[in-house]
Amino acid sequence: RKSLGESDAATLSATSNLALLRRSQGRNGEAEELLRAVLEGRQKVLGLDHPDTAASCDHLAWLLQDMGKLEAAADMYKQALDISSRVLGEDHPDTASSCNNLAGVLQSLGRLDEAEPLLKRSLEVTVKTLGERHAHTATNYNNLGVLYRSKGDVAAARSHFAAAHDITSAVLGPDHPDTVTAANNLGLALQAEGRLPEAERVLRAARESSETYLGKHHPSTKATLTALSESAKATGKAEPAKPAYDEAAVLK
Repeated sequence: RKSLGESDAATLSATSNLALLRRSQGRNGEAEELLRAVLEGRQKVLGLDHPDTAASCDHLAWLLQDMGKLEAAADMYKQALDISSRVLGEDHPDTASSCNNLAGVLQSLGRLDEAEPLLKRSLEVTVKTLGERHAHTATNYNNLGVLYRSKGDVAAARSHFAAAHDITSAVLGPDHPDTVTAANNLGLALQAEGRLPEAERVLRAARESSETYLGKHHPSTKATLTALSESAKATGKAEPAKPAYDEAAVLK
């Protein structure tokens, strides 16, 4: 830092890496201070409209979100999205990612109507740039499904979870955690629609894959067992007691 200066690109990069290390150590206060310094430095050196400045906004937003500072995180994600849209274009994968990030924190804030168009935009861009059969596309379908589930739109949730499950099964294979998560989400949505035999079939297949490849104590396996237990209760079938699990996971 002494030889290159506080605002040198290499110094800023090293400071950013140090911040990520501090974050991994649980020293979030130090990490926040470092990331704010990096953002300020990049704004001065590179300008407001630069991909690295957008990346700094994202890094700071991730930390703020982890710290529970959701409004501040939303502001940072919005800055990253605005920069990506201007610099990289509306149809760039990084812009789609920024849409997804902002939508996620808006959902946590309960601002579902603001999150929905962002998730739709992210899905549209991802399909256009990466194709329908891509893991990132599956993530977008899944996240829209979670949004619709939160809004109580069961049919739309099931449709999007089904798309995510089809893609992950084809692209990642049945033994991948994302495929198991997609199956859990689809099974729960089918249950909510009253399509219990279909739900049980999907969930039993997910349990078999999850237990075989991930182990009985993996969170995805526990989620599947809990969903199967609920299905058994709904159909009146006897089912052994299963481990508790809050809800099906959201793909990241």
